[in-house]
Amino acid sequence: HDESDADRRASLILLCMNNAGYANLSRLLSRAYLEGHQQGRPQIAAEWLQQASDGLIALSAAGQGEIGRALLRRDHAQAELLAKRYADWFPERFYLELQRNGEKDQESLLQATLGLAEKLDLPVVATNNAHFLDAADFAAFDARQCISAGLTLDDPRRPRRFTAAHCLPDPEDGLRGSERSPARIRCLLSPCVLPNLERDARPLPALLLHDARSE
Repeated sequence: HDESDADRRASLILLCMNNAGYANLSRLLSRAYLEGHQQGRPQIAAEWLQQASDGLIALSAAGQGEIGRALLRRDHAQAELLAKRYADWFPERFYLELQRNGEKDQESLLQATLGLAEKLDLPVVATNNAHFLDAADFAAFDARQCISAGLTLDDPRRPRRFTAAHCLPDPEDGLRGSERSPARIRCLLSPCVLPNLERDARPLPALLLHDARSE
């Protein structure tokens, strides 16, 4: 993790907890497509979140987020600054994310994240970045990754970020080995129990149709 890592595109997980959050996320996504294209991909600028955080829960995205990358660079001052910023933008709705699925440097990141959470009194949540349901599905997923990259399974250049551990685990499995702060993790394991989202049966705008065509 070199210094250029600080300028890379980073992830942030946003979950809708009510209708206001759904509306804000819709606006953020629309703005990303209208104003945020970079290298052919829509992106949300971090500063947009400050005025559009109501009704949204934010997770730090572990090693793929700004805070995780700062911790991996051992830039603890930057990680603390970012964590305070997101905690301010998402009061009592921002969680530092912990993962244990075999990715590089993950154990050191987990311990650094727990240390930051304790220092700033921030809640944490255990997730798994699941890409398939069962560990047995990994072989098929791995082949699909190679097909997408235009590479073969025996090609040394092919990406190897994912493992069979990137499945959907039993919640108890995600807690094993996290004895340093088990109560904190257990209590906040599932922030998704919070949302109370009620959408209309037809959230899309009505279409004006002609020539007797149906929707």
